[in-house]
Amino acid sequence: MRKSLLIISAILMMALSTLFVELSGAGITHAVVYDLQGRIVADMSNAGGRSTATVNVQSIPAGVYVLRVTDTEGREYHRKVVKR
Repeated sequence: MRKSLLIISAILMMALSTLFVELSGAGITHAVVYDLQGRIVADMSNAGGRSTATVNVQSIPAGVYVLRVTDTEGREYHRKVVKR
């Protein structure tokens, strides 16, 4: 089984309006940002199996969030992201 690596350009980008996500080794089917109460605050539900995706986070307030990315093989990856 080949491992995939989730790369998030989030620390600086979250200060702007877009979260850039890259998954090496597999395509992305879904990228979702949750607040700490488990509510969906941003979503990119059709990434089309590409290895990169962008999620619009302009409307969410500063804080700590969880990014969940699902690849084309059904594997999930989770990362903490901070919007400043």
